[in-house]
Amino acid sequence: MTRTDLLIEPAFEPLLRAAGLADFNALMTAAGESVSRHAQRETVRLTVPAAGTDPVRLFVKRVFRVPFAHVRADWLLLRAPRSQPRREWATMRLLASNGLPTPRRVAVGERRRWGRPREALLVTEAAGSGRAAADLLAPRAGGGREISPKEAHTLLRALGSLFGRLHARGFWWPDAHLRHVLAAPEPSALHGWRLWMIDVERMERSGGAVRPDVAEWTALLRRCLPFEPTRIEQRAFWLEYAAAAGALPTAANTAPPECLPADSRTMPVFLCETQPNRLEPHGDAWIDPDHFARLAALGLVSGQRLLAGGNGAVLDKPGLAAHRRRERIEEGSVAALAVRPTGDAPPYYLKRYVRPPIREQIRRALAGGTRDSSAWREWHFARRLAEAGVPTVRCVALAAEMRGPWERRSALLTAETPGVSLERWLPSAWPAMPRTRRTALVRQVAAVARVMHAARLYHRDFYLSHLFVDWDAQGRPRVSVIDLGRMIERPWRDRRWRMKDLAALHYSTPRAVGRIDRLRFLRAYAPHLATAARRAARHAAFRRWIAAIEARTARMARHDRRRGRA
Repeated sequence: MTRTDLLIEPAFEPLLRAAGLADFNALMTAAGESVSRHAQRETVRLTVPAAGTDPVRLFVKRVFRVPFAHVRADWLLLRAPRSQPRREWATMRLLASNGLPTPRRVAVGERRRWGRPREALLVTEAAGSGRAAADLLAPRAGGGREISPKEAHTLLRALGSLFGRLHARGFWWPDAHLRHVLAAPEPSALHGWRLWMIDVERMERSGGAVRPDVAEWTALLRRCLPFEPTRIEQRAFWLEYAAAAGALPTAANTAPPECLPADSRTMPVFLCETQPNRLEPHGDAWIDPDHFARLAALGLVSGQRLLAGGNGAVLDKPGLAAHRRRERIEEGSVAALAVRPTGDAPPYYLKRYVRPPIREQIRRALAGGTRDSSAWREWHFARRLAEAGVPTVRCVALAAEMRGPWERRSALLTAETPGVSLERWLPSAWPAMPRTRRTALVRQVAAVARVMHAARLYHRDFYLSHLFVDWDAQGRPRVSVIDLGRMIERPWRDRRWRMKDLAALHYSTPRAVGRIDRLRFLRAYAPHLATAARRAARHAAFRRWIAAIEARTARMARHDRRRGRA
């Protein structure tokens, strides 16, 4: 039994009807400019002509297959299941009724089979000339920002006021990030900026105001800002937040907590690409358009060719599972093609999963979904890390072969990550490294771990062998995270996985790195511990963290001794 529902706001019904977009199928198949595209959903921009006025720009979010995970909670609570577009539609109405800015709603639709939503869509009006606040505030490659320092200061004040009002009205936003807040200069608006919140489908509302102990002061700014703001910018954000939320920090009611270090010169953690790890469908594979020409020359644009292997140099290491296979592919290394090597083009690395054992299949299904292959999960976490601001691998091709919930084969092709593994480089380079470069590297590794965990991403293999470092012309380090196959997202027991990652990093760090540098790392990773009201409380907080990390490190050492590892 199939049922299709489409609800259109009365103000937009004549516009959609004149454009032939007044039914569900027309909106699901309307051709427009693709903004984002994934395996199960996409967002397109439509320009609809209007009689006597300028054309109207609309955004259409289309979900071609609603995953069961999106309706599972409704089933368990004996509620009518709703798709994400339907949830976002209801949340946008609730936000507008509370005076919080969102784009105007246009239409929402669902197609249900036997009561369960299978397809869905949401149509919203474009937010004027608004751009993502993350793009306006993030540093550019040549230095500086797109907006002036004064404009950045007023924008952060407006953002602090927005989040303060959001929490004062009882809303909590798990996806709070400045790429989900659009901003446009407007002199008549508060602090000279008009803001809109988008992608609010996961927003929740409690019975009362979200208090500072629930909306953790130290987590909000870390999650929102993919860069390192100055102390003055932090203060501007927090004071406006406190004024709007009707609460002040619990310590001394004077200065906001120092959630991020004030010096941004040695820890540039921000996105360098506008669309990181972007893959588009091409036949039976997903290919990065920027690498398509080179992959076509190598014959690696076919899913079957990726799954069969690229005839490159086989890479092996002790402990690698039999179903996991790795190759290094360079121009001229593919035997079936006569490609002249250029010498300066970086190589590719092909990671294949061939008939994973039943234990791995169950672990993959429980951690993600029955339709998500191992290669797809690694690409997903590469995108999530890049969106959070953490440098990571660049995925250029993906292919998978599934039989229902079972994975037969999957393959992921990545570009070479710049730099060298810290596990190999650190023991010999650390003793002769100047103190300034040591401090910069320690703070950079801490920033990567802090931003990753603030996005509720946990590596589970956070050893130095999976951290690559390279240095820019000014001597600043850039640390990239690789090998994301075991990563998890938003687990129930956050502290357990956070301590596991920190213990793995502590356990794999050579003895050449002394106790002072390890404490410097912990202070940079958790700067909120340094803002305790009294020295005794501050020392006690650090001791608790150190004891937890040492206990987990001892467990890792015992586990390795039982397995006979060095």
